[in-house]
Amino acid sequence: MLPSKRDVEVRIRRAAATLATLPPFGVDVPWRRCRTPYRIFLAELLLVRTRVDLVAERFEGIYRRFPSPAAFAAASQDDVAEALASLGLRKRIPLIRRAMEYLVDRHDGCIPASQEELLRIPGVGTYAAAATAAFAFGHRGVPADVNVLRLLARITGLEMEHRTKGSKTLRALLPLLAPETGGPACEVVLDFARLTCKPRRPRCDECSLVSCCHHAHAHIPPASASSA
Repeated sequence: MLPSKRDVEVRIRRAAATLATLPPFGVDVPWRRCRTPYRIFLAELLLVRTRVDLVAERFEGIYRRFPSPAAFAAASQDDVAEALASLGLRKRIPLIRRAMEYLVDRHDGCIPASQEELLRIPGVGTYAAAATAAFAFGHRGVPADVNVLRLLARITGLEMEHRTKGSKTLRALLPLLAPETGGPACEVVLDFARLTCKPRRPRCDECSLVSCCHHAHAHIPPASASSA
C-alpha cells in the first residue's frame, strides 16, 4: 500500500526539522575547506562514481597540476590520464577534457553560475550542476545524489524506480528538505545520507530520524524505534 501524500510530507518535514538541529558532520574535504567555483566544479566531476575519501586524498595534487579550466584543457590526454589514473576515471577522461574545453570556448574559462548553463557543459549531469550551483554560488535547492534519493525513499516508503535516479515523485519532494523551508544545510543532508543512511547497512541504531522513518519502522524492533 502506497503512503498517502500527507504522510509523506509529514515524515519529510519532521526529518528536515531534525536534521536542521544536527551539528555538521565534520567532513573535511579540500573543496569545502577552500571554496572557489572551479575547485567545486572540478571536485564534482571527479566524484562521479568515485569515493569521496579517494578524491579528497588526491584532489590538491590534481588541482595544482590543473589549476584552471584553461590549464586542464591545454593538457595532453596522456597528462590527464596520468593525473587521474588512481581515481579509476579512465572512461570519463575525454568527457572531463571536453567540459574544460567547453568552459574555455564558451565562458572564457569561468564556471557559469546558473544550473541551466552548467547542464549544457559536456559530461555534467543533474546532480553535478545542482551541487556546483549550490556550493559555489549559493543557489537554492538540495543537490540530490543517489544517497539523498535513497534517504527520501526510506523515510517515505516510496520506491526508487531507478537505482540511481530515484523517481520524479522523490525528486519533487526535495524542496521540503531545503534550508529555505526549515531544512538543514545541503552538506548536512549529503553527509547524513552517505554516512548514516548507508546503502547496504544503514546505521538505524544511531539514526536521529528513526521516529519518522518508514524503513526503520519496517525493519527494526518497535522498542528500538521508539527509544531512538
